[in-house]
Order: sequence, then structure tokens, then C-alpha cells
Amino acid sequence: MSLLPCSTDIPPYDQNVCEIEKLAAISQLAFLKPGQTTITDYTNATQWQSAIANGDAVITGKLMADLPDGAPIQIDNKRACGPAQKQVGVDYTLTVIDPNVSAENDAFWTGINGKTYTVVPFYCEENEIRVLETVQVSARIPQAVGNGSDTQHYNVTLSWRYGNDNFGELLNAPAGIFG
Repeated sequence: MSLLPCSTDIPPYDQNVCEIEKLAAISQLAFLKPGQTTITDYTNATQWQSAIANGDAVITGKLMADLPDGAPIQIDNKRACGPAQKQVGVDYTLTVIDPNVSAENDAFWTGINGKTYTVVPFYCEENEIRVLETVQVSARIPQAVGNGSDTQHYNVTLSWRYGNDNFGELLNAPAGIFG
């Protein structure tokens, strides 16, 4: 008898034989309107240009962020002969430091605060993007000011919850859109 009666075939694994590790630095974020239909292929630069021109997408200036490990969402297991708890999803929180302080960006972060978007982080070292759907934006406004030796910047928190099998889609960045 199988311990996992609903299990399926094991998918293929991409063996990194050269041991080349990817860097995780995020240098820009794109925000897409909920329900936008301009971008259907996230690697297509022409679709991105149209979405930006239509106001369906906005790309930030250079900033700093890292995609963290998620916090597991666990519930009590009601079945015998298994672990006491089982994981049913993952909560993610991405903290962004945006040094592009201006009156226009005050309005930008205030305007998207508390709303849900598709968010697309750009990994500058790898020229890749990750498409994250239904991300809640929580921005701390006004900008943070240091103790005299720091610069003004925005502290922005993005949070979302995904199931165990969803990391967002990792793709090559569209040519000439991010950078």
C-alpha cells in the first residue's frame, strides 16, 4: 500500500553539471494591472512596450530587493501514521528598498499601497524575470530618513500566499525592457 495514494510521476530534474549558481539580486520590479491582457507572453518585448504605453504596466527605477524563503503554512494532520502537521502553502514577504525618492514616487507608492497586482521582479545578474500573480503591496510612506548618515528611501513590503507547488514562473527577461 502506498503512503501517498495521490502521488504522480516524478518530473524531470535539470542537473546543473557545471555547478553554476544563479545570483538572486533583484534590481527592478514591474507592476501589472489586475486583469490586463496586453501581455500574454512575458518574454515578448513588444507586448511589454504596449502594456507600458497603455498604462497596464509600470517598471520601477533601480532598487534593491531579495526574494526570501517563504514561511510554511501548516495545519494539523487529521490522519494517523503521518506527521503531526502538513504544509498546505507558503507565505512570502519581499522587502524592497527604493532610493528613488521624489514627489512622483510618493504618489506612485501611495497609489498602489494596499492593492493587488501581478509583480515581476527582474534579476539583474541573470537577466531573468519571475512572474508573481496576486501580490498584495504594503508600502510604508513617507520615505524613511536615516540618522543623518543614511539616504532617503522607501521601505516597501510585498506579500503573497501560494500553494506548495507555485513559485511563480521564471523566464528570460524581454530584450531592452529591464536594465
